[in-house]
Amino acid sequence: MLHFQIASEKLLTTRARFEIERKLRDAKRREQRVKQKIQLRSVSASERSLDRRKTVEKKALGKKMSALEDLKARRERKQGASTLYKVHLCYCSYCR
Repeated sequence: MLHFQIASEKLLTTRARFEIERKLRDAKRREQRVKQKIQLRSVSASERSLDRRKTVEKKALGKKMSALEDLKARRERKQGASTLYKVHLCYCSYCR
């Protein structure tokens, strides 16, 4: 009988410890969320729009630069093929 009382007491203490730890974790998460919201509010709307505009421009420039590089590579391939094989210049699909 004494063994069951000890086991039940251990169970109660571990349960209480778990509940306390869970409440502490939840409180910590809430604090982190509040800090994140405060940080987001501290940045003005104009700063955020400037940052967004910069990132959009970077993406657009990246696309343009990759397109230009592809075009240059195609031109080099065409020039290399025309010098090697003396391809005639016309508008057929083979020469393009």
